[in-house]
Amino acid sequence: KGGCEQIGSNAFANCTSLRNFVLPNGSVKLGDLVFYGSGLQKLTFAKNTQLDSIGASVFPTTYAPEIDLSASTLYRLNGDAIYTNDGSRLVMLLPTSTVATFTVPASVKVIASGAFSGNAALMTMLRFEAGSQLESIEYAAFSNCFSLSKVELPDRDITLGDSAFFNAKFLTSINLDRVTSVGSSAFENCPLTSIELTHENVEIGMAA
Repeated sequence: KGGCEQIGSNAFANCTSLRNFVLPNGSVKLGDLVFYGSGLQKLTFAKNTQLDSIGASVFPTTYAPEIDLSASTLYRLNGDAIYTNDGSRLVMLLPTSTVATFTVPASVKVIASGAFSGNAALMTMLRFEAGSQLESIEYAAFSNCFSLSKVELPDRDITLGDSAFFNAKFLTSINLDRVTSVGSSAFENCPLTSIELTHENVEIGMAA
């Protein structure tokens, strides 16, 4: 109980007896691989949990834990994903999702760090609704999405954070015409054979 601003990387990794975890009230950040290899079955949001960021591959890979939002006043569930109440921030794809094509609602301005990382094993296509308001895709948002093979970014200026699509092993082409910034390692370990990048003054990070 009590406040906790950050749960560090690997904090509960390989804790095979762990079954339930309640996130604290207030702002909290989850590092990479926090519950990786653990026995986590249920992650609960407290009334005022504010999940500021999620690292890469936070959850176990052998099975999908339940996410309990019943007490939350800050987030809502829509389909297979968790959003802020105003719909402007896509926080997390449910680990239990089996969706093959995911369409991001037009209201989403930010896809949060780690939002799909390791949770989208079956997702092959990422699309955006017409009139998308997207502004940024944050750190590792789609890292380790091993089946992702097609991404249709919206026709508006956006930024891609570090490791945004890291290790998307089936992503061979992408149109980045409206991307203004590409973070470090954004496409590292992706077998890209075709990239369209025509925006003026685009910033590209190391090992992008």
